[in-house]
Amino acid sequence: MLPYFLYIAVLILELFLLVLFTTYIGSLIYSHLCGSPFVPSKKKELELILSKCNLKKGMTFMDLGCGEGRAVRMAVKKYNVTGIGVDVNPLLLVVAKLLSRLDKLHTIRFERKNILTYDLSSADVIYIFLLPSLITKLVPHFERSLKNDTLVVSHGFKIPEWTNFVTYKIDHLPFPTYFYRFKRKKY
Repeated sequence: MLPYFLYIAVLILELFLLVLFTTYIGSLIYSHLCGSPFVPSKKKELELILSKCNLKKGMTFMDLGCGEGRAVRMAVKKYNVTGIGVDVNPLLLVVAKLLSRLDKLHTIRFERKNILTYDLSSADVIYIFLLPSLITKLVPHFERSLKNDTLVVSHGFKIPEWTNFVTYKIDHLPFPTYFYRFKRKKY
């Protein structure tokens, strides 16, 4: 039989793990309900995608629906750009901030904001890995907010309204990646 204090300690540990697990699952459900389930991009895919973005020091790389910040952290670390990660999931943002601190990335910030209203005007490159329904909602915001020649990289799904902006496509499974160069309409 376990001593009483050890029994209490195990009970507290089990309760803590249950709360942690429930919080994590709850945050994933919350992200999914907001239109952006957490599906991290693979490291090798990100390396290939970022290599095609022509990132240079002084540029701003923005990841909308950044999750734990994998794409934006890699862009900042490898290409010395300014990084902005935006997500609605507070738990994933805590992880993103912790990982960027551990990597000593000082030119990166993470914000808990709605990507449908977030100010995109500073972005030179925007990376998205979102469901088509959310991408469709983003298009009007892109067209109002993006500066001319902003590169929008959509991993996984096309932006159907922007077929004339496609500049490059990576065909890989399970998700292709589309590169769009936004051009403001001239009136």
